[in-house]
Amino acid sequence: ALVLSSFFLCRALPIATTRTSTLVTTWMAASLVMGILWSLVMFLILRQCGRFYPALAPWGKMSGPNFMVAGTTGCILYILAVALHYLLMALEQRQEAERTEQELHVLAREAVLKALRAQLNPHFLFNSLNSISALTTLDPKRAREMCVLLSDFLRKSLRLGERTTVKLSEELDLVRNYLAIEQI
Repeated sequence: ALVLSSFFLCRALPIATTRTSTLVTTWMAASLVMGILWSLVMFLILRQCGRFYPALAPWGKMSGPNFMVAGTTGCILYILAVALHYLLMALEQRQEAERTEQELHVLAREAVLKALRAQLNPHFLFNSLNSISALTTLDPKRAREMCVLLSDFLRKSLRLGERTTVKLSEELDLVRNYLAIEQI
């Protein structure tokens, strides 16, 4: 419980944006305070345990050497907790950067596909209209058939284009309409 304060200090003092002198001063002061608290808590716990287990009673006495060993141990544990929290923060930042990179990659791919569709649709439409125009004098029945196919194709492609996922059967139906138009 005593080392949890390092989590909040690590969040408040990120390594990348905080001066080294500020970091060192803050962590040394915090480790000294936590080392003292660690020693006091340890001695209180050992004193209470000494009542039930007499063999632990000598460890519960707050002598100078015992206090120094406990305080040093507390400081070291606190500095290790700080290092662990910074390591976890770095891993978290790395995962977030990878996630952002993946999202940007997907967005870039979608933008390329949208641009390609925007280029293909008008080209296909203009060619189809030119073919219908040519067929009106040569074969009016096929021109009407091509008009119906083209309107069905455009209606379906607009309806399917609004959705994020399309069934394979719907996609194949759209391709059949496209090929029928191209064949005429």
